[in-house]
Amino acid sequence: LGSKILAAAAFKVGFSPVVDGDVLKANPAELVNSGIFNRVPFIGGTMLNEGNGFVYPPASINASVFQCIVQTAFGAKASALLNKFRPSPGNDNRPQLSQFMTDVLFLCPTRKLSLALAKSGASPWAYCFDRHPKCAFLEQVGFGDEPGAPHGDDVQYVFDNFKWLASDPPNANFPGGTTCVPAPEDLLLADKVVELWAGFAKHGKAPWPRFETEDERTLKIDVDTIAELDTEIDHGRSECELI
Repeated sequence: LGSKILAAAAFKVGFSPVVDGDVLKANPAELVNSGIFNRVPFIGGTMLNEGNGFVYPPASINASVFQCIVQTAFGAKASALLNKFRPSPGNDNRPQLSQFMTDVLFLCPTRKLSLALAKSGASPWAYCFDRHPKCAFLEQVGFGDEPGAPHGDDVQYVFDNFKWLASDPPNANFPGGTTCVPAPEDLLLADKVVELWAGFAKHGKAPWPRFETEDERTLKIDVDTIAELDTEIDHGRSECELI
């Protein structure tokens, strides 16, 4: 029971800024909606499977546990949410819990802020990262492999430090000497991501369409991004409007 309550509590807390009334007067989305923000270029996004970094590789979660988590966290809204995120009749509902966590804790708050910016005339650039590297940092420290593109996988691409992580870095606080050799496509994608992020910092704009209220366009970042920038419309919209 305790683990169920803790898991449900995570949806109440989430990852959010601390509104202290001094540095931050209110929730960022509320400030944007009120026009109280600096009109500088914004870029924001998430991993496709953020939740995988929190529900794998522990033991499987059955349907009753998943239902209990949703019901404890969302009460009256639980029925509609469980209809959207349908539990599996089997014993492994980690995919359902992971997607639910991804949407509630990461995607939907990011979308909320993006919509607020777009409505305020400061439309941001949005992205969704869908790539799990061959040599992943978490795997090197012993947490085991994770499916999909979980929380934190994008960091290695942004800093382009695959080779460093796959070596035995001096003064590192994690086991080094790994024999993992980064995949060529991961190195190429890292170069592309660095180009995109550094270009945004230098020029104040990104080379794909902005996130607007009418189409909610999002860049899909995967190995295909090496050759071309492909976007999708309304990523996560139906789920977030329900949540």
